[in-house]
Amino acid sequence: MASEDTIIDADTGSTVIFDCKVSWLRVYDNENLELLTLDLDTHTADARYRVDLAAPAIRMSKEAFLETGETLSLKCAVLNLYPGDTVPEMHWYRGNTTVSLDEVRGGVLIETDHLSLTSHLQVARLRVEDAGNYTCALEAPLRMRTVARVHVLQGSSLAELQSGVKTTTSYFNLLLTSLILAFGTLYGDIR
Repeated sequence: MASEDTIIDADTGSTVIFDCKVSWLRVYDNENLELLTLDLDTHTADARYRVDLAAPAIRMSKEAFLETGETLSLKCAVLNLYPGDTVPEMHWYRGNTTVSLDEVRGGVLIETDHLSLTSHLQVARLRVEDAGNYTCALEAPLRMRTVARVHVLQGSSLAELQSGVKTTTSYFNLLLTSLILAFGTLYGDIR
């Protein structure tokens, strides 16, 4: 740890890490100071004061269901991160590839806002083979990833999935089969 009179030499473009203590002080009208917190430790008996550390996180929907021909739209956001002078790098990948998604397939639009640390992915004219895991990755100033599972369905399968038609139909078929077997068994016992 460096004292206040320590000189740190660094090359241009290199990373310098400062080990700092953060404290909150209360200044009274008579200009007296009260130490409230030092880093995450509270140094006052007043229970109203506490320090919470908001750790960086990356957020995105975990699953999407679309039909062939539709446009996929995923939004990814990095929360609680101040990149400093580093220009954030955000990329999108599909499957296990490390090649950026916009280099692999046409019809891809990626809009990234470096100030709000958000990225929006659009994939036009979806095909069944576009289904799979889509990764939003922050590569700098630190590395974080999140994954969304994208399902691409054909025809009316999406509407059936959303409305529960397949579930209802399957349940009805099971009930009908059970009734037929029950009446068949009952009818067989009567003879």
